[in-house]
Amino acid sequence: MIRLPTERPVALPATLLLALLLSGGARAADAPQDAALRPGDPASLLVDGRAGLVWSRCAEGMQWNGRRCTGEALQLTQAQAVALARKRGEGWRLPRVQELRLLARQLVTPRERALVPGLPLDWYWTATAHVEPGRVNPYRYDNVMRGRGDGGGEQMAMMGWAVRLDGAEAKGEVPKATRLALLLVRDAAR
Repeated sequence: MIRLPTERPVALPATLLLALLLSGGARAADAPQDAALRPGDPASLLVDGRAGLVWSRCAEGMQWNGRRCTGEALQLTQAQAVALARKRGEGWRLPRVQELRLLARQLVTPRERALVPGLPLDWYWTATAHVEPGRVNPYRYDNVMRGRGDGGGEQMAMMGWAVRLDGAEAKGEVPKATRLALLLVRDAAR
């Protein structure tokens, strides 16, 4: 058996520790900047470096005037929201539930909330569909592709998921005909 010498921890003076941190030795100050939300280029975008996503800074129907979101957020059905995202192109899409919840959780801090003044803290559509168990046979691919349930043409996935930006609450049984706001997202690698 080999014994390693035991070392006693050395207490660093507070001034030396502070100097080490400020000089970049620990690089602790760099991590939050890379992980935090920040304005994009152009300023009408919001970049989430941690998730690798770029968000519209304002809800669809609103405009960024250089200081805040102005105008009224469009209230769309989920089909209208999907069509609007496709029309916008350039990789823009509806967010997934977890992506929008992550953004909502970040917007609770005053610093991040100040990045989107005027953005309604309301319910927003996601791309995630809700499928009711028992109505769909997931082993029948043709049913899934056509949006039908097992029993003679019933529509599956008539519900969708929505997230409230105030508190990151998510609901999975929102009728797709409900009119909600829309916040588009795209991958940052564009």
